[in-house]
Amino acid sequence: MNKFRTLLIVLFGLSAVLLSGCGSSRRAIHYYLPKDYTGWFVVYYGIKDAPPLPIKDGAYIAVIPASGRLKTSTAIEYGSAQDKHFRPDESTPIHPVWAKDAKTTVGIWAGVVSGGDYEQIDKEGNKTIRHDNPARVSSFVGTEKQYREADGTHPK
Repeated sequence: MNKFRTLLIVLFGLSAVLLSGCGSSRRAIHYYLPKDYTGWFVVYYGIKDAPPLPIKDGAYIAVIPASGRLKTSTAIEYGSAQDKHFRPDESTPIHPVWAKDAKTTVGIWAGVVSGGDYEQIDKEGNKTIRHDNPARVSSFVGTEKQYREADGTHPK
């Protein structure tokens, strides 16, 4: 009985170790937002002839222009990572929305991933892969009040 119990414990432990690696991860992105920028910003991925995102200290660097729209030839990566958002000349990231004082403090709201290649089927059943809807990641930076007032103005 002791050998059986030991075997079960070893198998359970081995299973836990193997299953813990099942989640996918990706390279983190450090977003640099314009000074005093509030509103939605979006990064369009896989755009032909756009520059790739540079990599610094193992993270992609996305410098968001004043328009709030950045295009890059870098392919979108899916999975978990610890992205950070910064203002120019500030080394401390902008607070995430779960900060205690999020109602009055500028925070990052509503990260959204959308777009990308998709399959289209015509009336005859022919399949076509469409590439005209670029993958994009968008988020909102501002106070909770600004975020609530901007509802419905999500970038396309």
